[in-house]
Amino acid sequence: MKLTVDDNREPFPGAALKTVANDNGIYYLAIYYLLRVLKGDWFTLDERLEVGSAIERLRKSDGLFLRHAGDERTDAQDNYLGICILSVLFNFPFAKEILDYGSKHGFNYDHTGKGGATTMRQGGEICFYRVCCGYAPPVWEWVWFLSGVLVNAFTKQSNMPSDAQLAWARLELVNRMRITGLFGLSFTFVRWIWRLRAKKRFGSIYQIFHRFYLDSEHPIRALAIKVER
Repeated sequence: MKLTVDDNREPFPGAALKTVANDNGIYYLAIYYLLRVLKGDWFTLDERLEVGSAIERLRKSDGLFLRHAGDERTDAQDNYLGICILSVLFNFPFAKEILDYGSKHGFNYDHTGKGGATTMRQGGEICFYRVCCGYAPPVWEWVWFLSGVLVNAFTKQSNMPSDAQLAWARLELVNRMRITGLFGLSFTFVRWIWRLRAKKRFGSIYQIFHRFYLDSEHPIRALAIKVER
């Protein structure tokens, strides 16, 4: 399986009867490179250029990105998460563009001009954008972000590998930012609680990936096994 924003997935009965584009390609690409970095395997200049080009193809305007190239539907928050993660890992300016766009448009990332609650960002997500840009978030946003992590840890949704993977990605990226002071202490405590809960639910952190990517040869699953070891 390729890991690009132009990935195709196989058709499946009852929904996509034809091969369709991967809606969350850039998010999965971010998960892959985050695991790579945790393993200590850094990327090459060619990879940096390839990933930067992939994100550029998603650009609708400065700070506004499509699900995948040519897709004019409203945004997918998972993909904005992925773009922010890749911005930190590869030192790209895209996270700053996303934050600037949100600041000017009430944090509503809508491609259609219709607006609405589905394209609005909540405080915890805005907090994550700020941290990815190296900015200190307001206290209320930080509390919202940590509260979201705890909700993930203690609700029924926490048993879903997809939701657990999202929480893991946010936590591991923020952990790399080396936050200090009271913010750092509160983050370390909440991250510790989340990891304990994840290990109880899945057996180990990286079982999250094993359960989400069922193909034994999937590159993310294979990489997660190496990181776990």
